Amino acid sequence: MKLTSESFTHGEFIPIRYAAKGARGKNVSPELSWADAPEGTASFAIICHDPDAPGKHGFLHWLVTDIAPDISSAREGKAPKKSREWVTDAGAPGWYGPNPPHGKAHHYNFTVYALDVPAIELPKGTPHLDVQAEIVKHTLDTAKLTGLYQQ
Repeated sequence: MKLTSESFTHGEFIPIRYAAKGARGKNVSPELSWADAPEGTASFAIICHDPDAPGKHGFLHWLVTDIAPDISSAREGKAPKKSREWVTDAGAPGWYGPNPPHGKAHHYNFTVYALDVPAIELPKGTPHLDVQAEIVKHTLDTAKLTGLYQQ
């Protein structure tokens, strides 16, 4: 699989527009496009994670599942149509843009997962680590794109 974005280039800095409002941004999710999903893909999931954030597990910025197999992109500022957004480390579902502490640049790893199930069948309120474990169980392939952000 391949993951690209018109919003930023792999390994480069993410524009301030996509950062959290606390980091002077607009808190708009970036555009993402993926291609070359394996045969048997029944849905997609998107995770954006900052492994550099303090804490044992870093910081989860976005968790989207149940993306139909005929969808191959997320438009800027929107989760794909009919998808499901889960609660992130920001305490609410939906995109929470970069907002690292002042200092070194943080890495924001966007990963798209091709899954062998049409939906993640877990109840609302399931902790995101459990949702992520379910995604991993059903993964056929992944594609990753990393952006940087620094305050």
